[in-house]
This record gives sequence, structure tokens and C-alpha cells, in this order.
Amino acid sequence: MAKRRGLLEDTSGMSTLTGYVVISIVAIIFFGIVAITTTGTFIERPGQIVMRGGYSDVGNDISTKIVDIYIIAPEKGKLNTSLRMPVSVARQEYEVDANVNQSDQTIKVSALHTNIEVTVTINGIAHTVNVTGSTLSGNPEHWLRYAKP
Repeated sequence: MAKRRGLLEDTSGMSTLTGYVVISIVAIIFFGIVAITTTGTFIERPGQIVMRGGYSDVGNDISTKIVDIYIIAPEKGKLNTSLRMPVSVARQEYEVDANVNQSDQTIKVSALHTNIEVTVTINGIAHTVNVTGSTLSGNPEHWLRYAKP
């Protein structure tokens, strides 16, 4: 029993252990604060940049298809073409709104769950071609239809 009491009263290694514990706690707190404060910079901001670039690509593709229809469409007749769009950009679904009047000749591509929105011009042809309609990226088919009586 005497040996056991000697071990409990021996404090010669306590300062080294205390130093390791204190340094470990400070390091954990420091890395926790760094991780919390840099989440927006390293995770959210690049995601927003990717989404804006992807939405811009989708809008430009639709604008190009509309201009192509304008160039080859007959004066009287109908023309239907399918349009391929990615289901999601940066794991976010989006909406394409092409309700264009003569003063606002743009296509709006916007995220459904965030406030990211990109507008793309359709090259000033809205005064001759009436462009209306909207679609969601999750729809299986997307069509551009031209009909002029």
C-alpha cells in the first residue's frame, strides 16, 4: 500500500502533461475559429462563382438558339427545336425565365434556393420575335417553339 501512496503524491511529470493539454486546447480552439470564419471564403464563394458561370452558359445557349431560330425561321410557319439544359449547376436547380418585352430583351436564369441570378441579352431581336415562357431545370424536356401565322 505504501508504493501506491508514493505514486499518487509524485507530481514531477505534471507540468509536462499540463503543458501538452493547454497547447492542445489552444490549438483546437484556434483551428475551430479559423474553420468557422473561412467557410464563406473557401466553400460558399467558389460555389457562387461556379453557379454564376454555369447560369451564364445556360443563358447564352438559350440566347444562341433563339437567334438561330430567328435566322432560319420562315415568315409564315412553325419551327420546334429541343433544348438541352443541365439538371443542376453546382448541385442547385434553377429557373429560366424568357418573358421578354421590347424594352427588356434578356433571359433571366436564377437559382431556386439561393439569391443568385444571371441575365443574358438576346441580341436585340425581341421587336421581331416574341419570346415568352419559362422552364425549370428539373423538367425532362425543354422546347423552343416558333410560330408565325
